[in-house]
Amino acid sequence: SVLLLGETGTGKEVAARGIHQLSKRANHRMVSVNMAALNESLAAADLFGAMKGAYTGAQNARTGFFSFSEGSTLFLDEIGNTPNNIQPMLLRVLETGEYRPLGATRDNKSSARLITATDQDLYHSSFNHALVRRLESFIIRIPPLRARREDIGLLMIHLLRQNESGTINASHLPSSFIDDALNYDWPGNIRQLGNVFKRAILALQMGETPVLANMIETPKLQSVENAAQLRKIQSPQNIEEALAAASKIAASDTTPIERKKLRDLSETDVVNAMEKHAWTIQYAAEDLGISRPSMYKLI
Repeated sequence: SVLLLGETGTGKEVAARGIHQLSKRANHRMVSVNMAALNESLAAADLFGAMKGAYTGAQNARTGFFSFSEGSTLFLDEIGNTPNNIQPMLLRVLETGEYRPLGATRDNKSSARLITATDQDLYHSSFNHALVRRLESFIIRIPPLRARREDIGLLMIHLLRQNESGTINASHLPSSFIDDALNYDWPGNIRQLGNVFKRAILALQMGETPVLANMIETPKLQSVENAAQLRKIQSPQNIEEALAAASKIAASDTTPIERKKLRDLSETDVVNAMEKHAWTIQYAAEDLGISRPSMYKLI
């Protein structure tokens, strides 16, 4: 089993697919499950299956994800959001390779290879620690984009090729846009870079000059400003300018985020936040003052 650790948007599912495609299971389809999106009361049936009549409303037998992924790879994303009652069941599968569908009298044997991913700290939480130790047979830590800025240019070229229209090429991107992109912190990592880059290409197709500051929501824009302030610190005209720049960064990094209760948010609030942030769940959740798993539940 493999445990992928990294911030949201760093490409954990891409890494999982890469592992699967390079394995001996590549001729089978990888099964992907978002654990944060599972209904807590039906999670066991979703994962392990259920017999007819196993629970209220179970009018037919149900095939679970472990059965679907026989001989293949089962990718469990957002593993940190696994319901508490499911964690011991996953531990048993990893320890013995066996699981029991709801309502069944015999165990099934699983041959699925498990890859899990999370952006949470499983080691300092209420998550089942015995399960963590089973999941971490092989750990891959995926660094955030700001820690591998040398990749930003390569990713931009890759994204440009993916979105080629025949009339747009790299030479049409203004150097100011590229410079800002290389200096921006990209809190949403590769996913955010991809979304912004699509907007930049659209702007070029419309005959406009893309400006990074206009394509990033205000809370995220601070990193672009911080990059400019950092350049002042690194090559200041005088010590006063360096101190002022450092103070501005420190002040921007300590703005508290007000957390909200789910019952205080309406369906309209959710839809408006998603539309405002181009249907990016992480940013919409931050805008509403809730966690990403909570946003999944509201959706």
